[in-house]
This record gives sequence, C-alpha cells and structure tokens, in this order.
Amino acid sequence: MGTEIVTSLNIEEWGKFVLEQPGGNIFHTPQMMEVFKRTKGFEPRVYAALSSQGDILSLILSVKIHTLSRLLGKFNTRTVCFGGILFSNNHHQEADAIGKLIRSCNEFNEKGALFTEIRNLTDTSAIMETLVTHGFLYEEYLNYLINLDQPEAAIWKIITRQHRQCIKKSETFGVHVREIKERDEIATFYHMIQKTYSRVKVPGPDSTLFEATFDVLVPIGMAKLLLAIKDDIPIGAAALLLYKDSVYVWYLGSDEAYFKLYPNHILVWESIKIGKKKGLRFLDFLGAGRPSEEYGVRNFKSRFGGPLTNFGRYYKIHSRLALNLSKGAYELYRKF
Repeated sequence: MGTEIVTSLNIEEWGKFVLEQPGGNIFHTPQMMEVFKRTKGFEPRVYAALSSQGDILSLILSVKIHTLSRLLGKFNTRTVCFGGILFSNNHHQEADAIGKLIRSCNEFNEKGALFTEIRNLTDTSAIMETLVTHGFLYEEYLNYLINLDQPEAAIWKIITRQHRQCIKKSETFGVHVREIKERDEIATFYHMIQKTYSRVKVPGPDSTLFEATFDVLVPIGMAKLLLAIKDDIPIGAAALLLYKDSVYVWYLGSDEAYFKLYPNHILVWESIKIGKKKGLRFLDFLGAGRPSEEYGVRNFKSRFGGPLTNFGRYYKIHSRLALNLSKGAYELYRKF
C-alpha cells in the first residue's frame, strides 16, 4: 500500500508530529485548526499524507476564507495555508507524499476558491520543484526575525535610535501595555484592529477569530491579546501567538488619533520582553511584503533590527477570469 491522503487525524499524533518537526509552527497545530473552525467566514481543512504504516509524512492546514459573503461564492473566496507545508526529509516516500498532498488540496480548492496562497515561514527549497510541477508559482516575500537569544540590553541596542526614542516617549507619556484577562474586553481589542483595516481600506477578519483565540489558545499559553492604554483609554492592540521557540506578532492595530503616543512601538517592545521572559528564541513578524513593492509596514518592522529573511510564498490561480472580476469588485469596495 502506498501513501494515503486523509483529512482527519488523531489530535495527539498530529500535535506530536508538528512539535517534532523543525519546520513545524503554530499554524500547523490542531489548536489553530480549532480557532479557524470557530471563526466566521473561515473554512479550515487539514490534509495529511500517511505512510503504509500510518505515520504522518507531511501535512497542510488550509483555510478557505470568504471575505464578504458566502453568497458570492468563488468570487469572494481564497485559500490560505498560513504555515506553509510541513514536511519531513526523513522518509523515502516524502516526494510522493507531498505530490499527492498537493493534488488533493488543489482538487478541493479549484471547486470554490479564486486562488491558493502558501505562506512559508521556513526554507522550502526542498519541495519547490514539486510545487511548481503542480501549478504553483513562487514569489519572493520578505520577513524579519528578531533573535531573542541574547540579553535584553543587546536587543535594545540593535533597535534604531529613532524607534528607541519612540518607545521611551511612549513610556514617558504614560502609555502602558496590559494583557486582556476578560472575554468582554475583546470588543475593545477588536475595535483597535478594525481601525487599522479601515484606514488601509482592506477587509479585516471577523471578531470571532479573536474570540476563538481567547477561548482556545490563551488558556493554554499559546496566545496573548494585548492592549496599549493611556489614561484608561485603549489606543492600540496586538495579538501574539506563542509556540515552540517563537513569539509571532500576528495582528497589530492602533487608533490614528493617538499615533504621536507610539502605541505600535511600545506593543512590539512589550512583545519582545514577553518572548524573552518566556525563554523563546525568536520574534517573528510574519511578513514584510514583496521586495519589489514599497511597503510602509516593512520600514516599521525593519527598525527593530532583526535580520531580513526571504522564504517567499507560493500561489496558484484557479480561475483567472473570476480573479480579474473579483479584483474589479474589490477596488470598488475600497473606493466606497
């Protein structure tokens, strides 16, 4: 019997596989699957390749995202694999397993999504040829990782002088950061995130994403939801994910009226200190845009001093016509 593709797994075996693989990240975990299941507009599915002995060889956790309404069908739907493809190089069936895995994922997504995007958090050069063979295009995509495995004073020094001044000013102005402890505070947190998405005219996630994060991940120490506060007024928010040796800055938002108090700066600095306190090795910004495009967020992240990485992303368009029509509708949405 050859490689078998399944769409359900034993939770313990799944979690153990992700934990043991060097490339395993929080977006591969069954806990993250549960968060996505509880999120409005998200339709997650796990695909795993099993050996003839039933061992997991590789897996993908993909999420169909319906941005506005399911009634629009494919015109409103994309698939994102937030953590990339998790694979092990320690099995002779690996290449065959990944090929079958991608085919199964493609068959499902071609029926109801404009395109599939695979976001790599580690080097995937070992499987690039297989992905290209199955119709995926590779595109460069940058990120910054801050090494936390050094004294806090050393991390402070690699932050640019301008950013250090902004953090100090924020503290001088009386801004402080605290963790959300009560569920009813999520509405305040979400309001900060939504302000950022509204400002850039991009549809944001539903509030149920953060409610699920609070319910599923926060109690087991895999997430923290932070608020930046000035005189009891929330002025910024950050969602952090924590897994293995990394703290991920997942979402960051703030109120434009308080930009001069530098809420984003102090939230990232607090995230660094949280990672240090927990003995983690990296702070991962989860993306800094395409190198060919100007991206203000990249400039902000770069000034925290972490080395630049370029693990790229993979894309496969399932319907060029539908995608072009959807782009036109999306531009109208941003305009009005």
